[in-house]
Amino acid sequence: MKIKKPPRILVIHLKRFKFMEQLNRHKKLSYRVVFPLELKLSNTMEAADSEYSLFAVVVHVGSGPKSWALYSLCVLDLLPLLSV
Repeated sequence: MKIKKPPRILVIHLKRFKFMEQLNRHKKLSYRVVFPLELKLSNTMEAADSEYSLFAVVVHVGSGPKSWALYSLCVLDLLPLLSV
């Protein structure tokens, strides 16, 4: 898959639940996810110089999709760059 025009702001959502047929419910995947502070998507975008800087992460805390809380971590220095 190729992205023809890179978006100004790239949002990536990692789905961290798996449906367990034998239990008939979703189970949260508990493995750790390591992510870079800089992301280059040269393999998926036609514009080879597309680079993104991480500025926020939203973290789900809880045992499943119906019992949870969310908290966010944000780099405040980058917030003025998001004005539309």
